[in-house]
Amino acid sequence: MSGDKTRIEHMIEHSRRILTMLQDVTAEQFYVSQTLIEAVSFNFAVLGEAASKISMELREKYPAIPWRTIIAMRNFLIHDYVKIQPQYLWETAQKDLPPLLADLEAICSSLTSEPDQVISTIKKIPTSRPAEKKKAEEKK
Repeated sequence: MSGDKTRIEHMIEHSRRILTMLQDVTAEQFYVSQTLIEAVSFNFAVLGEAASKISMELREKYPAIPWRTIIAMRNFLIHDYVKIQPQYLWETAQKDLPPLLADLEAICSSLTSEPDQVISTIKKIPTSRPAEKKKAEEKK
C-alpha cells in the first residue's frame, strides 16, 4: 500500500481539476466545447489510471468506491474514444464526482492519520452507494 497514498492524491487532484473546469460552465456550453470535452476526458482517464494502480488491499478496504467503474471508464475513454458521449462525461462529473472526491479525501486523510482517526474516518465512508446499487439492480 506504499504507493496508494500517492495514487489517491492523483485521483483527488484530477477530480478537482474536472470540477474546477466545469465550475461556471453550463451543460450546453460543455457539449459544444471540444477543448473542454477533451480536457475532462483526459482527467477522467488519469483518474481511472490511478485507480487501476491502487492495491487490491486498499480497494477491498473501501468497497464503496466504485473502483471497477472508474477503471472501466478510463478504458472506454482510451480504447473506444470515438464513442465518447459528452452527456455521459457531464453527468458523471456533476453527479458522481463530488461524492467520490469527498470519499477519496477521507481515505487520503486516513492514510496519514493516527489509528483512532482512521477508524473514525472509515466509519463515515458508506459501504455502498445508492447509485451503484441501482445500476447493479438494473443489470439483473
